[in-house]
Amino acid sequence: MHHTSSLHASSHVFSKLHSPWPMESIHAFRTECVWTRSDTDHRLHEAVLTSSQLLIPTEHGITSVDLSNGHTRWQWNENHVRRGALWEHDHYVIVQQAWGMVVLLHKDTGKLIKRIELPHLHRVIEVHTMSAKNQEFILLLGERGVAALLNSTSLQLEWIHQGGVRGLAHYALRDRTLVVLQGNHLSRIDLFTGKILWTKQTPRLARSVLLHLNRVIILHTGSQWAQTIVRGLDLDTGELKEEVTLDGHHLGTSLIVNDDLWLVVERYQQPVIETLRGEQLQPAWLKTLYPQPRPMSPSLTVLSSCPREGLVLVQTGSEEVVTLQACDGKTIWRTEQQPLMRVPLKALVTDGVCFGLGGESLDIRRADSGRLLHRYTEFIDEPCLMFGCGALDVLLGEHSPDDGSSTLWKVRYLPALRTAYTRSERR
Repeated sequence: MHHTSSLHASSHVFSKLHSPWPMESIHAFRTECVWTRSDTDHRLHEAVLTSSQLLIPTEHGITSVDLSNGHTRWQWNENHVRRGALWEHDHYVIVQQAWGMVVLLHKDTGKLIKRIELPHLHRVIEVHTMSAKNQEFILLLGERGVAALLNSTSLQLEWIHQGGVRGLAHYALRDRTLVVLQGNHLSRIDLFTGKILWTKQTPRLARSVLLHLNRVIILHTGSQWAQTIVRGLDLDTGELKEEVTLDGHHLGTSLIVNDDLWLVVERYQQPVIETLRGEQLQPAWLKTLYPQPRPMSPSLTVLSSCPREGLVLVQTGSEEVVTLQACDGKTIWRTEQQPLMRVPLKALVTDGVCFGLGGESLDIRRADSGRLLHRYTEFIDEPCLMFGCGALDVLLGEHSPDDGSSTLWKVRYLPALRTAYTRSERR
């Protein structure tokens, strides 16, 4: 099971690019705009990518855009979609329009399949696919602590957890474990039965939870605002095992690489990467990055397909782009681009190459050296969407604050200069 924190998991299923050529033999790219479309009604920053279409919320419903030509496949016009409440699951498009009501549509036609009432479900913020005993389930997580499990075949409700305290909820899940942090309460729930295994009181100002090895990690603010306290609780019992205090305000970005927990905190107006290793949360290394114009959460992208093992691409709201070695924080390469002045989007990765959005451009760089292979600058204003959709095709979207219209591009990247034979073939 894959879990993506803070973003819809379905939005990134197809974001990885696949090159038809060995990327180490490519030295330059040229671009080809396959299609483009504009609409004043599109909310591109909430769009969801599937294998064959892009689902875009509008003021009146949903528009399905065909990835091959940019044409409208179908529209569902029945009131507005709640902000951020749109997902795709196998055969269904899951939509929430109102409090306590979830709507399932056929993903190929947009026709209504079923309306499901879920009491106390204020707004769904995460949807996940679960599998057990040759059956598939749909897990819905609400912003007020309500969690529900649906059978994806019968569409019957298996269980619902109604929260019980006030405040926003934060979730972490792995295998058949769901951890819910809401208010000053932390609960562990069995995903397939809905049974609460344990509940613990947490310190005030807890603001994030995640699963790391055999620990539940809680991040909360210390007595001073410029402190981040990291608590490690035993997954089986909920008992406190470790506690570490970091200087700096947590910016919301976290990543688990091997046994290391990466956290980004702001210290003296500079983002700093702090790494804690193993179940004992031993400090491993830290890296200070360039100052940002204002507190913004950086993006961390694992370059798993890079020839060098364990590299992480870091992009902040400043002009800095840096790739670090995961085991010791050593800088592999660092470069500068146009300042973003906004929260950066995660990079797209293919074998040996990464695609990253700059201030008003899309930069393609070698992952091992940072060498710029191509810079695409066909933007009017700052972009708000970037998806990979097969081969080296990239969907780009922007929203112009001047006229209110949104523009969507599909750009194809072709090798302008590449080596005809690899070394092994020349032998």
